[in-house]
Amino acid sequence: MHASMRRPLVSPTAGMQRQPVAAMQLQQKRSLQQPVRVASIQQTSIASLTERKNYFDGPDKRPIILFDGVCNVCNTGVDVALSAQQGGEQMFRFAPLQSEAGRELLQQCGRATDDISSIVLVEPHQHSIKSEAILRIGTKMRAPLGQLAVLGFAVPKFVRDVLYDQVANNRYTVFGKRKDCRVCDGKLKGADYVTK
Repeated sequence: MHASMRRPLVSPTAGMQRQPVAAMQLQQKRSLQQPVRVASIQQTSIASLTERKNYFDGPDKRPIILFDGVCNVCNTGVDVALSAQQGGEQMFRFAPLQSEAGRELLQQCGRATDDISSIVLVEPHQHSIKSEAILRIGTKMRAPLGQLAVLGFAVPKFVRDVLYDQVANNRYTVFGKRKDCRVCDGKLKGADYVTK
């Protein structure tokens, strides 16, 4: 028998003090309003999902590398990725983590919009961070980087990520940082730079 069809063994008013009619009406009114508020929250979140830009909708399905735009070592990594891709073909698009597109992509990946603690490789149906992202990017590079990246997968992920975190946590101290966030420049052309 369904729970709502069961009869209570004891009268629902047994042991309860009588409440004034106005208090009962107020309580009923609140209980009726609650589902309405929940429904409106759900509608808002669904609406905001449809307003998000899908960066893989158009003809350009290349993965997007989100990088720290002020970090010197991160920007050097972008330069290496631009120059060492197999066959000279640009296999990636790029966006600084601090850019509007970067923050939106972070949110779509389920990360905080101000999280610049890790590189993020965003692909149409998945994303990778830390050492996993570095190695997945590395496999698309010319020799010897591509082969080194493949070998890197043999190292346990928790070991790789500890090493990644050591570099990431000290990147500004060791490698310095730029005054301004990197945007399109001579090496990072408009077609490879993701904007909102």
